[in-house]
Amino acid sequence: SFCKSAITGPIDSLDTIRLSGEKSDAPIRLVEKGGRGGSRAYNHNSIQPPVKNRSTQQKQRQNTYIQEMGQEEHSQQQQRHHHHHQQQQRVLQQETQTPTEQNETKNTNAKLNILEPPMDSILAGSNFKVSVQVLAENQDDFTDAYEKSSDGKICISLDDSPFHCGWSAIDGNIFFSNAIEGSHTIVAMLYNNGTLHNESRSETISFTTVQNPDIDSDDDDEDSSLSLDGISNQKVKNSSNGEVVNVKVPTVQIDSPADKVTYPGTSVTIRNIVDPPEPELFERYFKHSFICINIDAATAHSCFAAFGDTNPPFVIGLDPGLHSIEAALSHPESGDLLFQTSSSTKIFYVAGELNEAAYIVGEAAVDGATRFIPVAKGGSLSAQADGFCSSIGLKEDISCTGSVFHHLSKAWRAKELGFVSS
Repeated sequence: SFCKSAITGPIDSLDTIRLSGEKSDAPIRLVEKGGRGGSRAYNHNSIQPPVKNRSTQQKQRQNTYIQEMGQEEHSQQQQRHHHHHQQQQRVLQQETQTPTEQNETKNTNAKLNILEPPMDSILAGSNFKVSVQVLAENQDDFTDAYEKSSDGKICISLDDSPFHCGWSAIDGNIFFSNAIEGSHTIVAMLYNNGTLHNESRSETISFTTVQNPDIDSDDDDEDSSLSLDGISNQKVKNSSNGEVVNVKVPTVQIDSPADKVTYPGTSVTIRNIVDPPEPELFERYFKHSFICINIDAATAHSCFAAFGDTNPPFVIGLDPGLHSIEAALSHPESGDLLFQTSSSTKIFYVAGELNEAAYIVGEAAVDGATRFIPVAKGGSLSAQADGFCSSIGLKEDISCTGSVFHHLSKAWRAKELGFVSS
């Protein structure tokens, strides 16, 4: 069980650390409550200064010109001036608004409708696609907002699991693999600008997966054995001539969440690394493959495109405490998991919105902003220090990791010795 007490507020007796990025153009990172678990990066160089309003000078010049015009021309000029002024005001408003404010001026309201799998359907096999219809009140506004958004995604909850987000709201290819045989439920919602939009929630769909007797087992395939360096040979058909090609495929490495690291809030971002020995051949034959993740031994793997999407998927609504994650590649033709590519299982923690699963909460000032570093009872202080420094752009920086580790160690010792009340 987790101790619900935590060190909160400035830890003056434990030397609150202050860190600064080495480069002036490093992202400014701030904690946002209710975000996706962790910081959101803002590059200060991308923030444009407000455009000054030059309407006063323009009106003076226009008034001088209007006085020299005839009555009829005067009336026409007033109409043109009014139209121009409205355009200018719209441009000025767009230039001085943040992307979030601009989106708020648009009607992006929408309702999701799950078309596949149909209600009460029976699916053969362990893989299935999900087709979601977006019923937008204003399709142009919705498309414009979600195409420009870095986190505008469709989120899916399978069997009451936390919402997995990462499928495009415009043309998402939603896929699940390795589902257990039996009854399932699925529900979809939209996520954008750091918010899960409850008004977009679809109806809950019930369906059943059963084993497909027509699928042959490939367990005796000698060409899919795993070598000592984590590389396996996988058979893939050449679409142009139908010949079978052996492609060397590596195991998936989970970069985030990191092993034994505690994350603030109830969300984590998923980042995987696939490093094939023959990159061009791998991309050619595995361009339709997915990287599939499974958190806490879920009833199916959630699969995201291995190529094309530069924004990583994320999971929101995790219960505070301990979690596990594993990942594997899917076969580009069948969609079946390639178990030879499975990563090792990693464990991680989420602290909760109130840090209720944190044993201690360290604190660091980064470029004038306060960052909190929760650590669960089973967490690794060294891994936590590495992860925190990476999150502020100081990956593998010895001075940063050393300072954070020292700070967390002092807080941990104080907690163990009872200097911090429970």
